[in-house]
Amino acid sequence: MSLIDSIYEHDKNERWNAVFQMLHLDTRVRVEGKTQKIAKLPQNRSCNRYRDVLPYDDTRVKLTTPEKDYINANYIEVPEIDQRYILTQGPLPSTCGDFWQMIWENNTSAIIMLNRIVEKNTLL
Repeated sequence: MSLIDSIYEHDKNERWNAVFQMLHLDTRVRVEGKTQKIAKLPQNRSCNRYRDVLPYDDTRVKLTTPEKDYINANYIEVPEIDQRYILTQGPLPSTCGDFWQMIWENNTSAIIMLNRIVEKNTLL
């Protein structure tokens, strides 16, 4: 069965809830004990698009600017294919420069955006 067939099958049989619950439990086990102290610092709060989606301290992307190294982004390692990715939120108007600095500093070769184009009734 192809990936697209599998997706249609899950959709048709309304089995996504079970898949999401399994992913949720797996994620909770993997992040147990991780901290998000840097993201919660007063000077970094305004850099987070969402208050409940924060990077973990041990895997966060650090900018090279000494006075401000924070961006809401995490490195994700995929050892099976020897690759590392960056997961981040879409930049805010005030963090757009930080976003492009992160892209430059990490020599990023591709950017993939997965989001809705309307947020809080506003076209992004």
